[in-house]
Amino acid sequence: MKKPLPLYCYRFQDRHGKWRVRFNDRKHSTYLKSPIGSPEFKEEYRAALTHDKVTSKKVNKAGSMARLIELYYKSPEYVVLADITKDNYRGILEKFRAEHGDKRASLLKRQHVKEIKAKLVATKTRANRLISVLAMVLDIAVDLEWIQSNPARGIKPFKIKTQGWYSWTDNDIETFETAYKSGSKERLAFALLFYTLCRRSDVVKMGRQHISGGRIKYTQQKTGAVVDVRIHAALQKEINLINHNHLTFLLSALDLPYSVYTYADWFKKACEKAGLPKCSSHGLRKAGARRMAEAGMTPHQIQAVTGHRTLKEVQLYADDANRLTLGDIGIGGLTKKKSK
Repeated sequence: MKKPLPLYCYRFQDRHGKWRVRFNDRKHSTYLKSPIGSPEFKEEYRAALTHDKVTSKKVNKAGSMARLIELYYKSPEYVVLADITKDNYRGILEKFRAEHGDKRASLLKRQHVKEIKAKLVATKTRANRLISVLAMVLDIAVDLEWIQSNPARGIKPFKIKTQGWYSWTDNDIETFETAYKSGSKERLAFALLFYTLCRRSDVVKMGRQHISGGRIKYTQQKTGAVVDVRIHAALQKEINLINHNHLTFLLSALDLPYSVYTYADWFKKACEKAGLPKCSSHGLRKAGARRMAEAGMTPHQIQAVTGHRTLKEVQLYADDANRLTLGDIGIGGLTKKKSK
């Protein structure tokens, strides 16, 4: 079986009959030369996604930012991270290394970090993430005594006014279910997400091996938390209609498991096709938690399903639901009482 390719990649035979892999996201096109799935292939792919050239090993000289980043990748702080978090951090750091990798870490001053942040003012979230990850990397430089203090620590992030991921409304849910009938792959993906409140990084790995005794049990990739919940009747109905025996419920057009990113892209397009351009897989997770809160579930009960490490984010869903309910009760208080 051929190894699956990530988003925007495809195989083809050149004029010599040799199989090659090409990356093309319509903005940037390049060839990926390393063996599929190897660390070198992943680095080439990340570089292609960010439209950067793969950083040469020659710039990883002693004392350089490139060398410091390599040391961070080998540090206990990085090694224990979930794979999806590692990929996110690498994507941020490889872009930074391509531009600043040949510079000496000891010459990086606080003012320089502020200037780097200021250049990214148009993409504030990206700027905040870079400074946060860079601070972790520079902690290694402090430990190695390359620098006396961390110039990225204490720098205030950009303030971002956002409501986060769009949370599906009940009308959105009804629209999606009308667009995709029971038994379709889209409806199965919806049911897996909504009736387990899992993340996209978990839904792409779900299969029959996670089911036992009418329950579904899995370990979250992001947090490592074990989630063990009863299978909702609506989800069981969709699982019963699956007509294959692969290890994952959801399969791509090539009958292969999805990667996180190819799945997210496919599901987003399914939402757009249904007339729901604002909707996403993560927004459905939020909607499920909101609905549980509106049904009177406590934050602890919601947490047992979502797998959040703390109650802080779960409480947001509960607060939104309580505000709605209390608001309805409050409106009732505007009615003038009849005098006796």
